[in-house]
Amino acid sequence: MFRGRRLLGDNKTARGFVVMVPATGLAFMVLALAGSGTPGLWPLTAAQYLGLGMLAGAGCMLGELPNSFIKRQLRIPPGSRAAGRVAGPLFFVVDRLDSTLGALAALMLSVPVPPATIVYVLLAGIALHGVLSVVTFRLGGKARAA
Repeated sequence: MFRGRRLLGDNKTARGFVVMVPATGLAFMVLALAGSGTPGLWPLTAAQYLGLGMLAGAGCMLGELPNSFIKRQLRIPPGSRAAGRVAGPLFFVVDRLDSTLGALAALMLSVPVPPATIVYVLLAGIALHGVLSVVTFRLGGKARAA
């Protein structure tokens, strides 16, 4: 609790870290192995890609926490949209970018990330966020599709 309000919303659980961090690491490793024989973005081994992916996954999860904290302090209920002419559109954008920016920050602190990759990751991250939100909603993991 902070100022009598929860720090984070109900949807922020350790389960996200337990699932997303290793899943992202495995995805990085599989992509590295699938591209064997071709130059990769970074000269890393498959095991190093696993570690880099886990770091990106942790960054992704950590990137959501400030947004969740601010929304709780503004009394925006977990899983709800922010209301208002400014808050509504602002949080709509932040909700779609926070995890991607967290993953990018983790990568950029670890390896050189070309500008074109940053643009690609931002665009792909926004699209993937929308798709995963709908899938999670349809599977009963969310009250609404974001």
